[in-house]
Amino acid sequence: HLGHSFPTRRSSDLFQLLRLSLQAALSRYGRVDAAVLNAGILSPVKPWLDSSAADVNRMCGINITGSWITAKHAVKAMLASPEQGRGGSLVFVSSVASLYGQPGMR
Repeated sequence: HLGHSFPTRRSSDLFQLLRLSLQAALSRYGRVDAAVLNAGILSPVKPWLDSSAADVNRMCGINITGSWITAKHAVKAMLASPEQGRGGSLVFVSSVASLYGQPGMR
């Protein structure tokens, strides 16, 4: 288990930590079998009619682009494994907020 939380906002730091984490898994275990992608924010918490394009871009950058980049690098690590990615798993975790409306978010 090489799970990490990332207490920084600079994407260059996050991508470097991601690469180092995957390299550590390959070095230690010889392969990467799975990646769990659990990124998600609702920010800022206000009615969506009051949200700016910058608010939406930030949220999508973390929720969508961040997960995509992580999955891309995880699959590259899986393909570098002796099994060449056969049997690897990606698990994307989302919030129940994606299924139900939230009070006040009109």
